Amino acid sequence: MIIINQFRNLSLPFFQLLMLMTSSLLAIHDAKTFKVSPLVFNIATPLILLCYALEIGISHFHFLFFLVLFFISNLIIWLFPAYIGGGDLKLLLSWSLVLSPIQFIWLLFYASSSALLWILLWKMITRKTHHKIPFVPFLTIGLFLIFL
Repeated sequence: MIIINQFRNLSLPFFQLLMLMTSSLLAIHDAKTFKVSPLVFNIATPLILLCYALEIGISHFHFLFFLVLFFISNLIIWLFPAYIGGGDLKLLLSWSLVLSPIQFIWLLFYASSSALLWILLWKMITRKTHHKIPFVPFLTIGLFLIFL
């Protein structure tokens, strides 16, 4: 009963609800095809940024944080093109505009930890190794843990 009452009092801003719904759709698509759906991403990202700007506003610090992450991600893609997908980085970059740096670090921590846990459990249960795993479902888990 106490848990149900806590969820009744939970109210998230619209942009966070939109991010959670969009990331859930992208996670399902990524789990099936190993790609971030460009249709969902290209429609939802400007809408999320617009809602965020109208509800909270984008500070200069967020924009500077975005630019630093943009250059770092391009460097990562250039140095290690086979290890992380471009869709994953685009999604992380778009989320970096609406998440604080601390939330972004926690998102990466939760996503990486859940992915490592998945790989370890998969290897223990099936005795096989993964060659490629979709990362957006783990980013979605991290986003849910941050917002809820």
